[in-house]
This record gives sequence, C-alpha cells and structure tokens, in this order.
Amino acid sequence: MNLANSLSRSGFLSFLLALGVLFSGTASADDHPDPGLPDVCSPPVMAKLDGDWRKEPASFRAAAMRTYTRFLGGEDAAKQQFRATMQLAEQTRVNAFEVIELTKELLIRGFRGKAMESARAATLDIQANQGAAAAGRFTKILGAIQGRGTFTESDLRDLTGLLNGDLLRDALCRSLNLRGSEAALRDQVAPRLKVKPLDAATGVGAVIDALTRQFHATQPGDYARAALQNCIIAMSRACPRKEAEAHCQGTPKDYLELLRL
Repeated sequence: MNLANSLSRSGFLSFLLALGVLFSGTASADDHPDPGLPDVCSPPVMAKLDGDWRKEPASFRAAAMRTYTRFLGGEDAAKQQFRATMQLAEQTRVNAFEVIELTKELLIRGFRGKAMESARAATLDIQANQGAAAAGRFTKILGAIQGRGTFTESDLRDLTGLLNGDLLRDALCRSLNLRGSEAALRDQVAPRLKVKPLDAATGVGAVIDALTRQFHATQPGDYARAALQNCIIAMSRACPRKEAEAHCQGTPKDYLELLRL
C-alpha cells in the first residue's frame, strides 16, 4: 500500500506546510484543552492504515536496509547509513520515507561516501526551495551524470531552470581552469564541454558548488535545514513551540520511533 496516498492533512496545513504529507486531521479538544489555540496548532493524529499500520515502517525499513547492505558491503555500514539518513530527515521538512528512498536511489546510481552525502543534501535543498518534482528531476540528472561518468553540454542544458545558469557556468569555469573576463568565459563553457566533457565527479562537484552559492549557504543541506527552522519560527507566532515543531517536521514522531533501528 502506498503510504503517501494513505495519509493526508487539512487544506490549511497543505497550504502552510508544503511537505506535511504524513498527517491526518487534528487532535481532540481533550488533547488540547485551551480553547484559545487555533485548530492548526493541535498535534497531528496518525492516520490508520488498512490492517496493522505499525508494520508499515518496519517493512519499509527492512527493504531499505537490504538495499543499503547490498550497496555498502555489509550490515554495519548499512546501519550507520540508515541512522545518518534518519538524522538528516529530522533536520529538514522532508519526510523520513522520502529521504530514505533518496538515499537508496543515489546508492543504486553509484554515489558513495561524501559524494553521496553532498548529492543527497543538495537534492534536499532543491526540494525545500522548488518542491518534490524538481528534486526528482535533479536526482535523475545527477544519476545520469554518475552513470555515464562524464558531465556534458546536455547536462548543462538539462540543469537550466533548476540552478542559476551564471553561477553554474562560473563553477564549471573554475573546474575547467578557464581564464579571462567573466562574460566571455561563460560563453566558452558549453563549446568546451561539447568537445571535452568533464569527469562526473568534477561536474557534479561544480553543480553542488553552484547550488550552494545560489542559496547563500556554507555547505549542501544548509538551506533545507533553515527551511525547517523558518517554518517553526513562523508557526510559533500563532502556536506553542512544541506544536509548531510537530507540524513543521516531515514525519510524525510515532513513525520516526517505529522507523529507528
């Protein structure tokens, strides 16, 4: 059963909290006795799945662990990666199920170690800024680059609309060691890539560098983390801090606990 299709939120939450796809309804008056609190502040209630809904996170975790173990070479490395993935999910507004799936996809596409962590964090930045569809497109492009082993002129075109074109060309200029005026160098990037593509690691590194500069961040993932904190601050103006945190987090605490190793 598709979990995302089994859970929903109110129309107001869908508008206010773009990624809150795992909640349903609001708490009862007994859960929140203060009549002065707006309904949106009420803690989210877990939607019931068909059958025993508590088995869903365990099944999802087991499937993820099989993939992690296969591509990371052992159970210990898989457990370490799964815990790191969960920690990252709790620091952003993207729900844990999506972050776990993103990690699986990047591993399958050949990303490992720091390269995988950077690609994953950059994808979460894209999702926080432009939404899930853009993040999916970004992941697909990075996967194609990794699978091919080179960054080509077509990748530069495909990334248009996701990244600031000038910042991306500037980053590629640095990778190509081009020298000259900024405007002239940007015009040289596409012809150079057409003749001699960059290797995948250098090309992906340039993409992530450009994206980090675009979001005025220090490292990949900073924008996604800030999006969670900004949501909490905004909601705290009308709601108690605890309730604001509960609604801004992408995954209900009940599910987080059941997902943990």
